[in-house]
Amino acid sequence: MYKEGDLVKIISPDYVAGAQGYLFAREEDTGLWIVRLLENTIDETTEPVLISLSPDEFELIELATHKSLENIIKKDKFLFPRSAYRGKFTVENLIFDANLQEFSQKVGYICALETGGKISSKQAYDEIKALWKQLKKSRKRLGIGKPPTENENNENKEDRSEPE
Repeated sequence: MYKEGDLVKIISPDYVAGAQGYLFAREEDTGLWIVRLLENTIDETTEPVLISLSPDEFELIELATHKSLENIIKKDKFLFPRSAYRGKFTVENLIFDANLQEFSQKVGYICALETGGKISSKQAYDEIKALWKQLKKSRKRLGIGKPPTENENNENKEDRSEPE
């Protein structure tokens, strides 16, 4: 019924109710959808907001009646193209991958502006440094790169063991 790229309006949870976004990916294990909000309505940053929702927490928006939203999505996909994530699927890994791809795109734009003489080298450096700090903060919040817990170590050992 739903597919990646569909435009949706969020019904719940309350802190994002009424926000609009598009279906970014589907978690195979749980059936939940990762929704990327069109605008960050949660905090003051410009980081993309990805939330995990069940199908009863959002409704499909018909694009034929919302051409301006369709244009926003097309512009977003053009300016910030995404490649499919092929690593171990967890919500944290998917979110970090989206943040990493956005970081890469923005660094590319900043470098082009500096090369074209539109911004100074110092300004480019400062902006890239700020983006790097955002990416590091995102990595820490998501727990990417932390040593595995004792339970995860035991699960990994069981996965590698020979069948009996």
